[in-house]
Amino acid sequence: MGTEKYQLAYNGKAQYLHVIDLLTEIDIPTYVSCNAQQIDQIEKATQIIPDEYQAIGPMGGILSAMRFNPKASWLVIACDLPLISSNTIEKLIANRKQDADVTTFQLNDRFFETTFSIYEPSAFQLLDQFRTQENYRLQAVF
Repeated sequence: MGTEKYQLAYNGKAQYLHVIDLLTEIDIPTYVSCNAQQIDQIEKATQIIPDEYQAIGPMGGILSAMRFNPKASWLVIACDLPLISSNTIEKLIANRKQDADVTTFQLNDRFFETTFSIYEPSAFQLLDQFRTQENYRLQAVF
């Protein structure tokens, strides 16, 4: 692709900025989880959560956010989902199950949209258990 996914401009600006705009429209505070090499490339006004876990993909970003604020529920939206809309985000939020570890979209019998989900604080222990087993695939957790 020649560039980082979060910098791709599907909607006239870097995708991560587009997602921030969508979340701002519906009054949701936003943070960008990124590795140390990406921090200087993120717009300065953006709230950043540096990845505490290196080279384990999205699981590392989610765990880093959960460590940043362990009492918060985290709406996770990957930077490579250009068709996400505020309506889709609101639908996920409206269907949130607070008594479950995660609320997500299930695309078919086997695939969960793990990087467009709401992770409750209770999910930390489960995710961290998979991390310690060096199984970083979020699909495996689901």
